[in-house]
Amino acid sequence: MGAEPSVIFCKGRRRLWLHGFCLLLFVIMAAGAAGRAQTHGQDPPATDSVHTKSVQPKKKFNIARIFSNTAGSADDPNYKPRKVAFVLGPGVYYSPSTSVAFTIGGQLYFDALDARLTHPGLPQEEKHRIKARRSNLLIGLHGTIRSQFALELTPELYFLNRRLMLKGFIYTGYWPGFFWGIGGKTPDENKEQYNQIIQTADLRLTYDVGHGVFLGLGTSYFFYYILSKKAGPLTETTIPGQDLAVGIGPMVSLIYDTRNDNTRPLKGSLISVDANYNAAVKSYSGHFGKLTMDVRHYFHIPQKKQHIDHVFALNLVASSTVGQGIPFQELPRMADRTYARGIIRDRFIDRHMMAFQAEYRFYWKWLGFAVFGCAGDVGSTLEEAWHFNKITYGIGLRLKPFRNLPFTIRGDMGFYKGKPEFYVGINELF
Repeated sequence: MGAEPSVIFCKGRRRLWLHGFCLLLFVIMAAGAAGRAQTHGQDPPATDSVHTKSVQPKKKFNIARIFSNTAGSADDPNYKPRKVAFVLGPGVYYSPSTSVAFTIGGQLYFDALDARLTHPGLPQEEKHRIKARRSNLLIGLHGTIRSQFALELTPELYFLNRRLMLKGFIYTGYWPGFFWGIGGKTPDENKEQYNQIIQTADLRLTYDVGHGVFLGLGTSYFFYYILSKKAGPLTETTIPGQDLAVGIGPMVSLIYDTRNDNTRPLKGSLISVDANYNAAVKSYSGHFGKLTMDVRHYFHIPQKKQHIDHVFALNLVASSTVGQGIPFQELPRMADRTYARGIIRDRFIDRHMMAFQAEYRFYWKWLGFAVFGCAGDVGSTLEEAWHFNKITYGIGLRLKPFRNLPFTIRGDMGFYKGKPEFYVGINELF
């Protein structure tokens, strides 16, 4: 990651981000509108008054099919469910940590793995449960003008009549970053730039033991290779992971999930607990353990006549580590993929982390917006992490362009101490 841009550069890039983001929203909204309009706006078949021979209308071009192979088919009587449905779309945004960034995101839905979904004797309640959590693979490909590149894969697959679940996160990329030091009070002037190759994987296989509870085992792997770094705390002190860090170990997982949807939940709860152990790999990492807990709950207030949904989402995240030789990249961080929007991801790291966030979401048909806030902290002890001294807040926009797929485009702007960070992604963060 390069040096921070000048004020003039920031303003120019923000204008570019705004133009690009507005263009993206226009294209997606037009595609969604085209997908809806095609099935409702077709003229009825013409009838020959002499031969009473029906004439099939010509198929119109549907721009939405560029982004999804199921677009415009919700009301088509001849439509056959796809064995593998997909959604694909581009995005562009700006943030101080990435400058101008480009992303291609998509989601694959493997309905062929859920054969019971089309079974005629399946109870309606069971159909809703399956549709709420379909076997899918989330894909994200990212690149920035600061030569940052990354590929993310998030699988969630169901087998054995949905009793067995494979879930995880796979990441690989070249992502130059910054290091400020360890602790919640590291000063801004400590910032040190480094260039790094990253490969991480967390996979867990869990079994449904009943009442929404999944128990299982998994494994976690990480590889961090720092190619170069400039003078700063990472260079001047001895910190595990400052050159090369490799680790692998087992994981025990407990998941309790009663949400009505895993992409845009309206109600229900989720409790996820992962306990990881990392075995020492020569001198590249030591023996250490990590415990992570993620608790979510959703309050839903529907207005059916107006097609409006009000959702209040609450989330508590906690992570603790024990042991020695923990690479700084594996320490709990105040900001991660699903919380503390507004803080650069690696800005505050330490042995323990606690964060609480709340979000109000308003959905109207295919459009929505959100208001969110988060408070948390990191520390060398659990007591320090309980201070909740770091507060972020922000607003967001939501678009659901395809009626027959659980897919949402998300754009958020988070603030920390008045400085913005921009986020573009797929589906709700939590």
